[in-house]
Amino acid sequence: MTTVVVTGAAGTVGYRVCNGLANRSGVGRVVAVDRTVPPLDTQASPEGESAAVVWHLADLATMDIDEVVAGADVVVHLASVATTGSDAVDTAADDVEMATRVMEAAVRCGVSHVVLRSTAMVYGAWDDNPVPLSEDDPLRANPALPYASGRAEIERVTQRCAARNAMTSTILRPTLTVADSSRDWAAESLRVLASLRPLESDPPRQFLHADDLGEAIIIAVMNRLDGVYNVAPDGWLDAEVVRELAGPSPQIGLPQRAVGPVAWVLRRFWYSPTPRGMVPYTLYPWVITNDRLRAEGWSPANANDEAFVAGHAALLSELSPQRRQEALLVLAGVIVTAPLVGLVAWCTRMVRRTRSATHPG
Repeated sequence: MTTVVVTGAAGTVGYRVCNGLANRSGVGRVVAVDRTVPPLDTQASPEGESAAVVWHLADLATMDIDEVVAGADVVVHLASVATTGSDAVDTAADDVEMATRVMEAAVRCGVSHVVLRSTAMVYGAWDDNPVPLSEDDPLRANPALPYASGRAEIERVTQRCAARNAMTSTILRPTLTVADSSRDWAAESLRVLASLRPLESDPPRQFLHADDLGEAIIIAVMNRLDGVYNVAPDGWLDAEVVRELAGPSPQIGLPQRAVGPVAWVLRRFWYSPTPRGMVPYTLYPWVITNDRLRAEGWSPANANDEAFVAGHAALLSELSPQRRQEALLVLAGVIVTAPLVGLVAWCTRMVRRTRSATHPG
C-alpha cells in the first residue's frame, strides 16, 4: 500500500487531493501537512473522508521535514507562501527555499516519486507567444513577477533532485485555477486587472477548476507520471466572452502603457493584491495545451466558462458591502482619470515625434 505525503493540504486543491487519494485503491495512508486544518464546511463530504488521512500541523519553513516524509512513497508538494492578501512578489525566495527543503528530505527518506504543482505562468506572457503553448516551449517567466520565475526555479530543483537520486517526478503546470469555495491571489489580481482593457490587445483566457487540478494530481500519483504536463481545460475563451460572463461591470479602455500605472493605483488604494508583474498576463497570451495529460487518462470535468463562472461568483460573494462600495468608488475615479492618462500618453508621443523630426539622428 502506498503512503503519500501532501504539503499545503489545507489549501483549495490540497484538501481535494487528500480526500481523493484516501479513496483510491492502493493508497494506504495520506499524510496531510499544513499550518492549519481546513474548516469543516470546505472538507469533502463524509463519504469522501477517510481515516487514512492523517493531519500533521507544522510549518515547512521551520519543521524537521524528515519526521513526516519518513516512510512515504510519494510526496506531493503544493505548499506556497503566496496567498490572498500577500504581496505574492516577495515570497518567491521563501517558496524556493521551502521546496528545496522538501525535496532534500524526500531524497534522504528514500521517496520514489515526487509531484510538484508549478504554474503555466513560467512560460511568461509575451506578444510573440504561440497560441497555445506546449510543454516543449521555453520557459520565459516575466522578470517583474518573481512568483513565476520562482516556480521555474522550483521546477529545476525538483528535476535535479529526481535525476540525481533515481526518483520519478511529475511537474504540473496548471493555468489560472479557480474554485467555488475560495479566493486565490492570482485569480483575484487578474480579475481586477481585467477591468482595465488595453486598447491594443485582447488576449484569450483559460480557467481551470480546482476539482480538475486535484484529479490531475491524483492521476500523477497513481500512474507515477514522469515528466512535465500542462493542466488546462480544452481550448480557451475570447476576452470578450469573459467580459460577458462577468456581467455588468465597469470596463476601462486604456492605452497599453497606461495599464501598469492604473493597476498601481488600484493596488495602492484598494483591497486586492495586484502585483505590477501581473500586468503582462492581461496584455499578452499564455494559454496552454492539455494533450499530453489527456493522453494519460485525465479529462477536465469543467469547461473554461463553467470554471470562470464558479470562481467569479465565489470572489464576488466574499466581498463585503463596504468593499464593493470602495471598489465602485475607486473604479469610478479611474474612469474619470483614464482619459487624462490617455491624453498625457498621446501628448508625450507627439512631443517625441516632433523632437525626432526637428532633430533627426
